[in-house]
Amino acid sequence: MDTQAGMSSSNDLGKSEKQNGLTELEKYKQSKRDKKIKRLNGFKSGKMVLPWLRHKADIIANSPSRLDGLSYEEEVLHRQHGGSFISEMVGKSQPGFSSHNIKCLAASFFHRFFTIHSFKKCDYRDVSAACILLAEKVSDTRGTLKSRADQLWKLKYPDQVSPPSEEALADMCNLLVYVEEVLVQTIGFDLIIELPHPHVLEIMHAIGEDDFNLVCALGKDAYKDFTRGAFVTATIAVLCTDFTVRYSSYLIAIVCIEFVARQLKISFKDSNLAPCKVRKCTKRHQRQKNETFSSTKRTRSQNDNNSSSRSSRRNESKQKAQFTLFLSPSHTLFITKFE
Repeated sequence: MDTQAGMSSSNDLGKSEKQNGLTELEKYKQSKRDKKIKRLNGFKSGKMVLPWLRHKADIIANSPSRLDGLSYEEEVLHRQHGGSFISEMVGKSQPGFSSHNIKCLAASFFHRFFTIHSFKKCDYRDVSAACILLAEKVSDTRGTLKSRADQLWKLKYPDQVSPPSEEALADMCNLLVYVEEVLVQTIGFDLIIELPHPHVLEIMHAIGEDDFNLVCALGKDAYKDFTRGAFVTATIAVLCTDFTVRYSSYLIAIVCIEFVARQLKISFKDSNLAPCKVRKCTKRHQRQKNETFSSTKRTRSQNDNNSSSRSSRRNESKQKAQFTLFLSPSHTLFITKFE
């Protein structure tokens, strides 16, 4: 009996220890979850980083225009018409190189709008004009509603030579205001657009003019012409394709660089200058950078009271750090070089 009582007591102790162990494990998991939530609080993570991206098969099967009877080819054609309408409308009022930003912002809003609405129910010309108005507000560019309404009238009705009456112009202004409200509600007030153009410039800067000229012997200004061509190709890709709702801006930038390279019969495969390799190299430098930052933080926390040691370490880091490029996971440009 005593042995049985001892065994039962030992079993009870083992169960209690297991329960305590499980509760400690649960507490540990809960603390990790709390830390993760605290770290991601206020920041997008997972699918929320790029919520507008969709697969091509999903667009072909379940697009609103498809449910209204339009084929995928017809939808792409309408998107191209909308992009050319935006380019024409912006080009007449703001000619020059600075119009790329407004064109691409408006085209991004346009493509996002028609992932929710059908081309049969909305006139792409009215939506294009409303997207331009919203893009001008986002980019802090001067543009009046009346001038855009007058422009839309002339492009929409080219056969009417006489200018529109005041009543017709007022109706057009009211229409643009209404479509702009619907546009903002459709995109969920998500007005921050990441364009591929900064990534094109970052990748080309990471490649470098000297290394580019070594691989591609095309002349003195070949590097500038190549960069300009990739920049313009990114604008055309945003305007006339649905890439902005299918791929991230970084992938669009890589595609534009590779496209211009193929047009000029340049091959980066045998060198380390391919955009994908540049990105991998820059990620490796990012890890080295993070390691050095964490080590310097630990050493600084240990020697907080010694200001002279801190200044000496800062001078040493300045001597070691020179010039190179790498991209962080959030595609932010940093400049440093490790010897």
